[in-house]
Amino acid sequence: MKVKAAVHLGTHTDLVIRELDLEEPRPDEILIKTVACGVCHTDIWVQQNYANAMVLGHEASGVVERVGRNVEKLAPGDHVVTAYNWCGECESCRKGRTWECDYFDDNFGGLRPDGTSPFSMNEEPVIPLMREGGFSSYMVCQKNSVIKVDSDLDLRTLGPLGCGIMTGAGSVLNYLKPEPGRSIVYWRTI
Repeated sequence: MKVKAAVHLGTHTDLVIRELDLEEPRPDEILIKTVACGVCHTDIWVQQNYANAMVLGHEASGVVERVGRNVEKLAPGDHVVTAYNWCGECESCRKGRTWECDYFDDNFGGLRPDGTSPFSMNEEPVIPLMREGGFSSYMVCQKNSVIKVDSDLDLRTLGPLGCGIMTGAGSVLNYLKPEPGRSIVYWRTI
């Protein structure tokens, strides 16, 4: 299918709007109509330091359009937020510590495990950042990186849940481990 995307074409270049081809979802993937996507520091860093063609954006929210045959917990019409992908098979994932997945760093390469991308332009692959590519009208994501949210919530405000808010909350809950009834103070100097 044809989609519109803000594409990064090279180091220190502005994003440009281009028409891309987007593959149909594979058995473990989901096609999502993007509603909103935040801009994260990672997007900016990649734009300044990465030379390959990419669709940035990984703090996205949207509506499920289609699901692959192995996707059981999501259906067309579901409202979702995207997050990082995890394998589900390594020791960390089996223990429920998906943020420590042995393959977490593969998210930054953006490609599927077989080295392909769902996006292409002129028959050349365009890499989706974090295997998402939220700066596109549609995106194809792995089933492990999509979280269903209540349809009454405003999708335009939910994108940062999948990165910035989850990262901050995870840091506090998993590493500082506050006890019930205790307070935490965040101090920032400018």
